[in-house]
Amino acid sequence: MILVTGGGLSEKIDNVRSIKNKSTGELAKVISEKLVKEFYRDVYFLHTEDIICPPNVKSIKINDILHLKAELNELLKTKPIKAVVHAMAVSDYHVEGIYKNGEIIPIKSKLDSSEERVLLSLKRNPKIISMIKKFNPRVKLIGFKLTDGKTEEEQIKIAINQIEKNNCDYVLVNDIFGIFNTKSEQLHKAMLINKNGEIVDKFNTKEEIANKICEVTI
Repeated sequence: MILVTGGGLSEKIDNVRSIKNKSTGELAKVISEKLVKEFYRDVYFLHTEDIICPPNVKSIKINDILHLKAELNELLKTKPIKAVVHAMAVSDYHVEGIYKNGEIIPIKSKLDSSEERVLLSLKRNPKIISMIKKFNPRVKLIGFKLTDGKTEEEQIKIAINQIEKNNCDYVLVNDIFGIFNTKSEQLHKAMLINKNGEIVDKFNTKEEIANKICEVTI
């Protein structure tokens, strides 16, 4: 049984606005679908509401970071999960309130649009990936790391740091320029790094990534 997370979580600003991550969750969807169709694995897919879940996958729609934490905790402690593919782009910060006159004022309703300037105070969220092996130390953990304009050498160092900090077995590292600046939705440049800091493989498409991720979850 495999657990996959995918999509970009959003953080509420007020009753009508939010800060949204650019992640589409498409790669996590492809991985989930391939695990079920070609690798015959039972899959729990924790995903944001904008993603259409593939057939025969156990779908759980995630609303926010607290919901994600609760579902991971429950599934990892009660189900025979062998591996976690944590591809979800979890928000690093949430909106704490408005910073005004030296104070942080919680936002209780829609922001007043008559204000010329509004300063939002953002507070760091807990790192969900760091909790996964605490919920279940026996699972194999594949983390994902997005970089911005980094060289291959820099990406590898960042991936190794992610592995060491969060006890990952593998980290798939990709850069914004290899994802969002491509003409095809199927193109997706990435590298898979293992816990020894070695490059397991390099990829150019989502299909290639999905195949290798499925293999290392076994």
